[in-house]
Amino acid sequence: MPPEQLIQALTLVQRASKDLWPGFIPATIPTLVFDGDDTWLGGTTPATPGWEASLSGWRWRGRHPALVANTAVTLPDGSTAAGILLRSLGTVSAERLASLVIHEAFHVWQAAHPSPAWEANELDALTYPAGDAEVLHARAEETACLGAALNKPDWQGDAAKALAWRAVRHGLLSARQREYEQRAETLEGLAQFVECQFLKELPLLDPLAAVGLGIRPWAYFSGAASAFLLSRGGESWQAEVMSGTPLDSILAGQIGTSDRMPEITPALAEAAAHAAQAHTLRLEHLRQQFDALPGKRLRLSGSKLRVVGFDPLNIHALPDGQLLHTRYVAVEVGDGRLEVLTAQALADGADLLNPTALTVADMTEPSVSGGRWQIRTVTLRADLPAANISVTLNGWEASLD
Repeated sequence: MPPEQLIQALTLVQRASKDLWPGFIPATIPTLVFDGDDTWLGGTTPATPGWEASLSGWRWRGRHPALVANTAVTLPDGSTAAGILLRSLGTVSAERLASLVIHEAFHVWQAAHPSPAWEANELDALTYPAGDAEVLHARAEETACLGAALNKPDWQGDAAKALAWRAVRHGLLSARQREYEQRAETLEGLAQFVECQFLKELPLLDPLAAVGLGIRPWAYFSGAASAFLLSRGGESWQAEVMSGTPLDSILAGQIGTSDRMPEITPALAEAAAHAAQAHTLRLEHLRQQFDALPGKRLRLSGSKLRVVGFDPLNIHALPDGQLLHTRYVAVEVGDGRLEVLTAQALADGADLLNPTALTVADMTEPSVSGGRWQIRTVTLRADLPAANISVTLNGWEASLD
């Protein structure tokens, strides 16, 4: 049996309003939830072997391989489901769990309804100036203005100030960085908007916390806030979003913009300066932590390494040009595959999808049989050609050209 909390949450999802977004009906989206022991599939019948029928739905013993994060999951048969790793959420109420299922269900709906609004290029996020004090300051000021607008009946003045601060920040970004921010707001911000509507609450906007967020996490809240403001003017904005118009552009069209420079809040400027320094120190600390990890290491190298899965919320662009994956990454090359889950991997090269090498620490001993070099643990799955693996002083080297 699935946990009672999950049963209650899925019941709430079935009862959720059909008016959260035009055409989106949460009850029609399949769900895939790993409770820490087994994976439960609901709302559809599996088309591949390995599932067991039960009174509570379809059960997969252990974690289903397709489910690696809280996200829209593509199953082996090509169908999609709202995926949740229940234990990753900590202690949550049934209502909060239902809201997270609805959030991921909206991503499933987005995937089934292609739009330029959802096309956020994660490569551009890696170049975003997350440690620039001026960018962070303008973000904090905008956040404060958005929060003020959400909590006032006469909101247009504060919304216009938010747009003015956005213009300041956008003046410090490249065109691709600006576009990434806008697309992240429609991709993730609208899912947050739908989630907040289900909970009947407004997004939490803390300007002091905003300076410490990455661009993608912040877009959840800025996008949701913009959507709530737009919804006060009717529903035509939703069609504009689907056509690819950014939320901030639609809002500017509704209320206009101002050329006046808003007044600076000294406390937010100071917080941004501290956050910029902390960002640099944090990256240095993350690299030092990786270098200090115990155990043997595996280094994969090759010109045809290909990243086939990653967690965009847990990738860090280090000052030396390497990328540190701190939660999930999967790579393939030829007939070899490596998947790292809830562990770290360091990629050489600034190309997210085509690194030149990948290093994994704290390795366990492999099994070698039938020409395959394999490891299968909770945090690591490796299946590589044994002929390409050599032993080194601190582990193994896999040359896969």
